[in-house]
Amino acid sequence: MNRSSSLTDYFITVYPLKCQPETRYLATKDGMKSVATSIAIVSLPILFFTSFCILRKTPESMKSVQLGLLNLNFCYTISQFTQAFLIVPIFYLPFAAFNTVGLVNYLNIPPVFQMYFSITMINATLVSITILFENRSSSISFNKFRISKRKYKILWIFLNCLGTVLLVTPPFFNLPDQNASKLEILKIFPCPLKEFFMEPTVVIAFGNHWESYLIQSSKALFFISMLQILYFSACCIYYLVIYKRSNISATTRRLQLRVFIGVVIQSLIPIILTNIPVITFLNKNTREQYDQISNNLLFISSIVQNGVASLSILMVHRPYRKFLVSIFCKEKVKVIQISVCSKTEQFRI
Repeated sequence: MNRSSSLTDYFITVYPLKCQPETRYLATKDGMKSVATSIAIVSLPILFFTSFCILRKTPESMKSVQLGLLNLNFCYTISQFTQAFLIVPIFYLPFAAFNTVGLVNYLNIPPVFQMYFSITMINATLVSITILFENRSSSISFNKFRISKRKYKILWIFLNCLGTVLLVTPPFFNLPDQNASKLEILKIFPCPLKEFFMEPTVVIAFGNHWESYLIQSSKALFFISMLQILYFSACCIYYLVIYKRSNISATTRRLQLRVFIGVVIQSLIPIILTNIPVITFLNKNTREQYDQISNNLLFISSIVQNGVASLSILMVHRPYRKFLVSIFCKEKVKVIQISVCSKTEQFRI
């Protein structure tokens, strides 16, 4: 109770004297919500159109990755909708603290459940990318290392999903004392956003091994996924480029290689266009102080990435790209009018 009063007293007495009002639009709550909504309004039509193309315009040569592409784009869509409309988290990095200002708050759903769902969706997207590479590898009939039996594939997918859920769960069941943790944060960063006090802010971990666990578990999940992706990629490269003792035709091999290259490129484009610029920006920011712009930029990059990743599916794979181009650049149909001239002969009787 005393700690709660101390937090309230800090906001009423210390905060107005020590902290200047945040005037940078992108650093404010309203700025975050408006930017997130604008990005989602532009991105969601792209995400829906991509799903349509995958369902209706996938040729036979890409059937092996159709379900994987659809599943991946579904994760992008759900993540985009929940992050930009329902949750809209505000992070207080470098501390594991946040609050949410999305529509779900009106339903009185605790922020900790919102964040758990948000992290689960991010991990589900990573698993979906891994599944896509596995589908491409296992579709090569002469691949000796493919997962050929359905029960083993289901078990592999289940273990991946279970691992992503179990690894991030423990800190959410061991939350620190919230008011005490917030007061400790204020000793280091005395001027967070006013939403730090006015919204139900949650500190997931502070000053104990759970803070380190969050970082290491995230790295472990990413590392495990990358190892699997590299393994499936190596299988594809070996059996489609190096291995020549198969009975498939050169045309089939070329088509399969083209699909694999498309999967690789569509996975790299979002990283190159969104993640690398953000990391570069954050590394240039050497000030040892709290900066809400940097925090918000990380969130904005994640919702931008959903739309960019979905658009890359359309642009990289030729059948989808061709259909997209045909919508905006319709072929002109040449109409040749042939006029038939008939002679009228007059016969005299």
